[in-house]
Amino acid sequence: MVDFKEIEKIAYLNIPLPTYATQSEQLAYLSMRELYFGYRKSNMGKDQAQSERERIRLTYMGAMLEEDKILDLFKRSNEINVKLAGMSKLVASGSCERCKAMMRILDGRME
Repeated sequence: MVDFKEIEKIAYLNIPLPTYATQSEQLAYLSMRELYFGYRKSNMGKDQAQSERERIRLTYMGAMLEEDKILDLFKRSNEINVKLAGMSKLVASGSCERCKAMMRILDGRME
């Protein structure tokens, strides 16, 4: 995750955003670059620029929180899948038909 201050700095200097940037980072960068462009061209006053900058920052911070939640969910899901994979062979070779049916649902063989 790129810090918002860093995004501001590279947008101000019109330095290209790193190629590994997330979509949220790209949007914040492009928004800030456009904000600086408009301010330099005197298309807006200082108060408006500050207000828009704060709105961009808050939107970016909210998006980063959502991305963190999604990443945590993905990591947890992956941990569960690894644990289940180790047990699937045992369940498949067992005698419990309900357990076997549950495993077929979990691995996508049965809906």
